[in-house]
Amino acid sequence: MSIAEALFKMDPELEEETIRLLNSVSLFLDEGEPRPAALRMQELRTAKYNALVLQGELNMENVRDFRQSAEAFLDTSNLPLVLDVNGIEFVDSTGLGAIINLVFEARRRGKKLFVLRPSLMLQVLLDQCLRTV
Repeated sequence: MSIAEALFKMDPELEEETIRLLNSVSLFLDEGEPRPAALRMQELRTAKYNALVLQGELNMENVRDFRQSAEAFLDTSNLPLVLDVNGIEFVDSTGLGAIINLVFEARRRGKKLFVLRPSLMLQVLLDQCLRTV
């Protein structure tokens, strides 16, 4: 299985449980509130995995905050890290690079990382970038 395939292939039972939890919790927005342009991050820790929920834009202006939060999970836990990107409205090349670097860093450390609920465009970009390595 390639890196790209493994990135989106979470255990189906765990994926269903994770999506159910994320859908049951209103992490950021009140009903009808517009989606944020700035990046918002919410950290969730469970007994089976850690999740970093992203919403808004992941770009050169906020990528440092994203890297610090994601790497803190890798530093402090051996549980899989679920990166929920369902709320990402826009990602520039710096943000895409940060996600790809996180994939390689998790792999280097022997840790599991899953990207959950990417938009079709983000999934295609990650797939194309990671298939070339």
